[in-house]
Amino acid sequence: MQTSNNDELNMTYSGICYDDKGERFVRVRFDRRGGHVEAIVPSGKITSSKDFTKEELDKITEYIIENKEDIMSRAHKISSFMHIFK
Repeated sequence: MQTSNNDELNMTYSGICYDDKGERFVRVRFDRRGGHVEAIVPSGKITSSKDFTKEELDKITEYIIENKEDIMSRAHKISSFMHIFK
């Protein structure tokens, strides 16, 4: 994924997490030189950001919502793999 200023944007994500209601979610983080965005999947809610414009945050939220099934699936694979070490 590329940003408007041509700095590479990297996304990392957690395994499956559960809130106090037992609902599943994944934490995602987008990093580029000098800035970051942290958000929640599947809602797309931005929880933290530094040095991203409103337009960029809107695009990230849109990306998360459009790709939530894929992100949740990938996070589930991490969670399943981590059970091997318990």
